Amino acid sequence: MFDNLVTYLSENSSYLITQFGVHVYISVIGVVLTFLIGFPLGIVLSERPKISDIVIGIINVIQTIPSIAMLTMLLILMGLGQNTVVATVVLYSLLLINLVSGKHFWIISIV
Repeated sequence: MFDNLVTYLSENSSYLITQFGVHVYISVIGVVLTFLIGFPLGIVLSERPKISDIVIGIINVIQTIPSIAMLTMLLILMGLGQNTVVATVVLYSLLLINLVSGKHFWIISIV
């Protein structure tokens, strides 16, 4: 069994390395986009509590959608490709970045 694994890895090493690079690329793009959207949004929402409740509520609803259902909905809307995966990463990461940036801005503005 171990021999089969070694054989597979040696025969497909270039493909595996390429796919690993694609995975890292998608992850980095998703995190950067999330930061570029979520950090300013968190700062703006920390100053507007009424709007903040609505936006955080919408983001919380997005968080409750199972990932396979989210991918299916985005596949229907965006088609098959890397953009669909990046959009999913952004939607699932947005709440964390938004909350962290809003709290940090709130702490900085008090001082």
